[in-house]
Amino acid sequence: MQNEFEQIKKDLEQRIQTLEQQERQTDDYAHRQSDQTRKTETRAKKAEQLNNEFAEKIKILEKQKIEAENSVRVAEAEKVIAEERARKAEQQMKEAEGKAHKSDDVESNQIYVKNFAQPTTNAGLRTLFEQVGPVKEAHIISHDGISQGYGYVTMYSSEAAQRAINTLNNHELNGRNIGVEFAKPRGEHGLLSKTRVHLGNLPFELTEDELRDAFQGFAVKDVDIVRRADDRPAGFGFIEFENEADQR
Repeated sequence: MQNEFEQIKKDLEQRIQTLEQQERQTDDYAHRQSDQTRKTETRAKKAEQLNNEFAEKIKILEKQKIEAENSVRVAEAEKVIAEERARKAEQQMKEAEGKAHKSDDVESNQIYVKNFAQPTTNAGLRTLFEQVGPVKEAHIISHDGISQGYGYVTMYSSEAAQRAINTLNNHELNGRNIGVEFAKPRGEHGLLSKTRVHLGNLPFELTEDELRDAFQGFAVKDVDIVRRADDRPAGFGFIEFENEADQR
C-alpha cells in the first residue's frame, strides 16, 4: 500500500508540474500576444500620427498654393492697374500737348470776313450771316474805335460755316464786296499777322491799285484801304504779303 501511495503521489506531482508548465507556456503565449498587440497598436498609432502629419503638411501646402495663386492674381491686377494708369497718363499727355497747341488753332466753324465798309457793325455782320444759319458770335476788329475792315464770325457748325463761305463770299455789304473764308491759325489774319502790315498816313486819293503797284516786286496777296461811313478813305489800310520774307 505504501508503494502504491507513493506512486500516486508521484503521478500527481508530475501532473501538477505538467499543468504548471502548460500554464507558464500559456502565460508566455499570452504575454507574447499582448506584446504583439501592443506593438501593433503602437505601429497603428505611429501610422495614424504620420497620416495626420502628412494631412497637416498637405493643408499647409494647399494654403501656400492658395496664397501663391492670390499673390499672382494680385500681381496681375496691379499690372493691369499700372497699364491703365500708364495709358491714362499717356492720354493726358496727348491731351495736354493738344491743349498746348490749341491756342494756335482755330475752330472749323470760325470764319474770317474782310473788306467791309466802315458802317458795318457787329450786329449788322451777325444779321447778314444769320441768313445762312445760327450765329454763335460776330466780332469786328477795331482800333481806337475805328473798324479795321475785317472781323470774325463763329457759326454753330462747320457745315454752316461752309455754307456761309459759299453763299456770302464776294457778297455786297454796305456798298463793298466782302471776302469770306475759313479763319486761319492765330497770326495769319488781323493785327497779329506776320504777313499783314498796317499802313498809316496814306493819301486820301490813293487807290488800292496804286497801292498794289507801289509794292511791285513783292508777292502781294491782298490790299485793303479802310474807308469811313461815307465811303471816303480813312487814311490808312493794310497790305498782305504771300510770305513773311516779303513782309520784312
